[in-house]
Amino acid sequence: MKKETTKNLIYFLLTIVAIAALVCGLTRLYASKNGAIHRQRFYEQKEDVDVLFIGTSHAYAGYQPMELYRKYGISSFNLSTAGERFAVNYYSMLDAFNYHVPKVVVIDCHAFEYGDEKNDHEVPTRCHGVFDGMPMSRLKIQAIQDVLSDLPDTWPEYYFPLYYYHNRWVELERQDFEDPVLNNYGKGGRLFHGVANAKPFEVIPQEEYEWAGDLSCEYAEKIVQLCKEKGIDIHFMCIPFPCNQETQRVLNQAQKLADEYDNCYYVNLMLHTDEMDFNFATDMADLGSHVNLLGGHKVTDYIGKYLSERYEFTDYRSDDPDSVWNKEYRYYTTYLDRLRNDCEDYKDYLANVYSPDYSFAIYVSDMAAANDDGLLYKLIKKDDTDSNADADALTGTYFYSNMNGETKEIINPSSVEDTPFWMDYADDYDQNALLSIAVFNNRTGELVEVTNWSAGGRL
Repeated sequence: MKKETTKNLIYFLLTIVAIAALVCGLTRLYASKNGAIHRQRFYEQKEDVDVLFIGTSHAYAGYQPMELYRKYGISSFNLSTAGERFAVNYYSMLDAFNYHVPKVVVIDCHAFEYGDEKNDHEVPTRCHGVFDGMPMSRLKIQAIQDVLSDLPDTWPEYYFPLYYYHNRWVELERQDFEDPVLNNYGKGGRLFHGVANAKPFEVIPQEEYEWAGDLSCEYAEKIVQLCKEKGIDIHFMCIPFPCNQETQRVLNQAQKLADEYDNCYYVNLMLHTDEMDFNFATDMADLGSHVNLLGGHKVTDYIGKYLSERYEFTDYRSDDPDSVWNKEYRYYTTYLDRLRNDCEDYKDYLANVYSPDYSFAIYVSDMAAANDDGLLYKLIKKDDTDSNADADALTGTYFYSNMNGETKEIINPSSVEDTPFWMDYADDYDQNALLSIAVFNNRTGELVEVTNWSAGGRL
C-alpha cells in the first residue's frame, strides 16, 4: 500500500512538473516578444552595462546600443517599451538594478506628456512590455498593484501572462519560433522603417517649462532619487520629434529636476539638431514621434560623443571575431540586412543604406527626378531645401563612400553610360527603372546587391 502511495505521488508530481513546463513553454511562445525577450537577455548579460536607456518608443527608436558599441566601445542596453509612463520606468529600474548597476541612466522625457497617468488607460496591455519579462517576486506584485491600482481586474493577466495571451496563437509570426537572439538584434534598440518628410519647427529654450502633472513629476523625482541612492547619474533627454511649444514646455519639466539634484541633467536634443546634422525631412520614420534608422544613427552618435566627454567607460571593442560583442554586432547587421530587404519604397531603402557598413551608388532617371516631391533630393543631396529640386541637378549617377562615418559624394557624371563603375554590374541594371541602387560592403568591397525601383516598388 505504501509503495502504491509513493508511486502515485511520483506520478502526481511528474504531472505537475509537466503541466508547469507546458504552461511556461506556451507562455514563452504566445507572449509578445517586444519586451520580455529583451529583458531576459538583459538579465543574462554577463558584461557590465555602463549605460542604461529607458523610456518610451521614442527612446527605443532613437538609442541604438550596437551603434554606441561600434563607434565608442560603450556597453549599453535599451529597456524602453512603447508608451511607458514614469511609474513603469520606476519599477523597471528597480528590477534592472538587481542585475546591473550602470554608471549612467539616460531616460526619455516623453513620459512627462502623460501627466497624471500611471498606465495607459486605453492600452493597459502596454505594461506587459515590462511586467511580462520580470520574474515573479514581491517587487513585481508591488509594481502591478501600484501601476494598475485603478484596474485591479487586470492583475491576473500580469501574474499569469498565458491568461492574457492564450488566444494569440492565431497571430503567431516567424519571429515567435526563431532564436530569441535574432529578435533582440540590438540590445533593446529597435529600428523603424519610413521617411516621413517632416517639417522643422521652432524650438524654445529648455529653461521654459510648465507643470507636467502630479503623478508624472512624482515618479520622475522618485527615479532621480533612486539613481542618487545608487550613485548613478541620470540624464533626461528629449529626442527630436515634431511638436508644438506647449508640448515642449511640458517635456522641459526635466529642467526643474536638473536644477534640484546634482546627479540629474537635462539635454533637449531638439536644440542640437544642427550639431547632429539631423534633418526632419529624412530622419523621421513618421510625423508623430519616431526617428528612423538614419535618425537613430545620428542621435546615438551624438549621445556617444556627449557621454564619452563626461565619463570614462571601458572600451569593449575587440579584434577577436568571437568576442561576445562582435557576435552581437553580427546579429545586429543580419537584422539590418533583413530590414533593408523588407523595404517596399526606394526612399525607405535609401534611409536604410546610409550606414558606416555600406557604400552605395545611385542612378536617378530623368522621370524620377522630374517627379520628385523634394524628398528624394534631400535624401541624395543632403540638402534641406523646402522647394522641389531642379530635375537637371538630380538626374545622374551619385556614388557615396562612407569613410569614418562620413558620407561623401565622390562622382557625379551626367549619365549612366559615362560611368565605367556602373558597367561592373550592367547585367543587373534595369533601363526601365526610375531608380537603381547598388550597395557595397565597406569591409570586403564586395557588391551586396543591386535593386531597381519603379514608383510602385521593386522591379
